[in-house]
Amino acid sequence: MYKLESSEEVSIKELVEKYRQVTKVRKMYALKRFFKIKRGTLGVSILVLLTLLSLLSPIIAPNPNEWAHAPLSKPSWVGALVDPNRIQDRYVLDNRVSSSSDIGTEKDIGKIYSSYNISPKSKFGYMGLKFEPNDGYLDNGSAVLEFIDNTSEDITVPLEELQSPLLNISFCFKFKWDEDVPPYVAFLAFAHKFMIEVPPVYNKTVSLGVGEYLNDTINLPVTFAYSKIDVEIISPSSESLIRVAYLNKDGSVEFNETTNTSVVKTSFMVSDGDVIFVKNIGEDVIQIKILITPLGNYIYTTSINTYFNLWNVKEDREMTPEEINAYMLEHNIKVYSADLTKHGILVHKEVSLAENWVPFGYGVKIFLTGQEIYFKPVFQKGNIIVVKIVASIRVSGIFLDLRNSLDKNVKIRWAIDDARVEVQGEYYGLMGTDDKGRDIFKMIVDGLKISLLVGFTATIANIVVGVMLGLMSGYMGGKVDEIIMRIVDFFMSIPGLPLLMILAFIFFQMNVDPLLAIIVVLSIFGWAGMARTIRSQVLALRANVYVEAARASGASSFYIIRKHILPGVWPLVLMYLMVGVVGNILAEASLSFLGILRPNWNSLGKMIQEAAGISASAGGGGGMGLRAIHWVFFPGLILMLIGYSFYAISDAYDELINPKRRKRY
Repeated sequence: MYKLESSEEVSIKELVEKYRQVTKVRKMYALKRFFKIKRGTLGVSILVLLTLLSLLSPIIAPNPNEWAHAPLSKPSWVGALVDPNRIQDRYVLDNRVSSSSDIGTEKDIGKIYSSYNISPKSKFGYMGLKFEPNDGYLDNGSAVLEFIDNTSEDITVPLEELQSPLLNISFCFKFKWDEDVPPYVAFLAFAHKFMIEVPPVYNKTVSLGVGEYLNDTINLPVTFAYSKIDVEIISPSSESLIRVAYLNKDGSVEFNETTNTSVVKTSFMVSDGDVIFVKNIGEDVIQIKILITPLGNYIYTTSINTYFNLWNVKEDREMTPEEINAYMLEHNIKVYSADLTKHGILVHKEVSLAENWVPFGYGVKIFLTGQEIYFKPVFQKGNIIVVKIVASIRVSGIFLDLRNSLDKNVKIRWAIDDARVEVQGEYYGLMGTDDKGRDIFKMIVDGLKISLLVGFTATIANIVVGVMLGLMSGYMGGKVDEIIMRIVDFFMSIPGLPLLMILAFIFFQMNVDPLLAIIVVLSIFGWAGMARTIRSQVLALRANVYVEAARASGASSFYIIRKHILPGVWPLVLMYLMVGVVGNILAEASLSFLGILRPNWNSLGKMIQEAAGISASAGGGGGMGLRAIHWVFFPGLILMLIGYSFYAISDAYDELINPKRRKRY
């Protein structure tokens, strides 16, 4: 029992409880005093806000790396402040071909029309531009161009003349630009499919009883190197089963398969004298259909390119190459000779074609004019801009005999749908976009969690090692001090970045996860300097009277370090925390930038390194200059705020515990 001044006797248990209550009150009082220091409050607020943003990144930025807007767009609030003539994002043409009224002639604005040029050497016949109500890309409805090649008449022309197209066909559409200023960018999008319907060179439908088979020799005038073989059961039952084999004329077996539905082989060589074998090995009578069809995309070589041109309003026609070249020269733009064609200025070569719908400019944005320098002269007020998608069809000398050997006409059908031209201004979002059109704000929010995770984890690991070794070295002295300091000297003498690169490369070769590898690599360094500084502080604290008194009273070394030494080094620890987080974020960026690690994440440091290639610094950006300053500024600003928040917290804490700086609150 203890007697207080008021002569009240209390037990040890009550005394301990009162001590705990006083400690709790002191902590709450210290916390209140801390938040009265404005910079400390600001630092905590910034850190909490950034942490919340990183935790909410799956909601705020679910797809941070997807294309959002025109590359290098500036923040929208900048446009609101400085650019009253800014262009609003919109479609200047959006033809979804939902009805026949969306198809017109070359006199119509906004409607799809066609043009064609048939070589007199060819046998193509124009069947018209039609509306197809039952087929489309995003929904039903499309425009279809159709031609017939009369294969009953042979094409007999010299080989050199076959190098030029036998048929040029195109989809065209026009739109008018009525704004006073040109757009920042313009994008083209459409969907199309190209179908060459070649008649089969072998077409047979037979019925086979149980155990019966077909063993038929194929008679063809030439060898069709690229063909499709399709054997299908057209009256199937649950017991249907067939064995299909194909034998070359020399007796070798190309394939031998068993199925209960169909067998399809594509890009298959079919020659005169080959044998097709089909046997019914099921338990029911079946009917089968056998087709051998040459692949039209091999016989008819087709290339599809896109062009743009301007409309000669005075003469109500497209500009000639000479006219458009002269127009561009008036605006101090030289058109590349390779781009200037009879169709207009070439934009994109070799557009993908297939028998199913192929989107062009959907998902990945495609510039309408290809070269950015053409935007300003083309988008002058009052200009009527023509977009042309041209298919050039040839028959090569190698496949001319194949074409001439076909006994039925070939139908060529080309469909287009959802043609769009979208213009965008140069302002977007809170922080703009990077060079790939990604939203910088979303990338920062997504990258915060990685940057903070790497920075905090590696720094805490450095602090744990550095503080532990510094305390042991400074307090214990002697041989322990000597050994630890020599280890510290060794790590401090090694150049940090080269060794980081070597270790990172080793981890990469070991197929260690890049995130884990970079945390481990950064955790290995950074503690040596901290350990030496902590040791110096411990040597000073160890000589204090209260430490000697605690030692004389029989307190253990662990108790002395925990109660009397460690509180004295906390300001240093906080300083290293402040510096270490930012330093490790930059170190992660350096390793990522140098390609030692192959991270698949966003981070602040990585964004800064990516932006550094086209920063506002002299000579950067391949002439882009200040257009990219926002890309490098905002990730740098967030990184600066992280550094400031740690500095503010550390400085406020030091003011709270340092008697020389303490104020009355």
